[in-house]
Amino acid sequence: MFTRTPRPIVLAAAAVFALIPLDLFAQAAAPGAGAPPVGFSDMLARMLPMFAMVFFIFYFMVLRPQNKKMLDHKALIESLKKGDAVVTSGGMIGRVAAIENDAISVEIANNVKVKFEAAHIARRLGKPGDEAQAA
Repeated sequence: MFTRTPRPIVLAAAAVFALIPLDLFAQAAAPGAGAPPVGFSDMLARMLPMFAMVFFIFYFMVLRPQNKKMLDHKALIESLKKGDAVVTSGGMIGRVAAIENDAISVEIANNVKVKFEAAHIARRLGKPGDEAQAA
């Protein structure tokens, strides 16, 4: 008889569901004759740790790295000065010609200056030889 082996996705899903306690999904047993019915507070008490775990995972995997990246980019923009070699988010390489409030003029060729929003400066290049290495 022909048998197929389960696909890796099915095995991964089965492993994840095996780790989840089944009593999180099961309804509580019917209360006894004099016991009050299971209410919202009991259900919330069971689900609150799960919500907290999801929040902490979301915080450490999404919010915290994004905040760090934003602060690093802000520090980069504030530390730029005239003459620094930069790369824009579009991939243009040039030197900072002028810095205004929210705009940075980048000289991409002799006497060719393009104005970019500060948010579109991706990174700073170090030495003049770094331009060839970045490509």
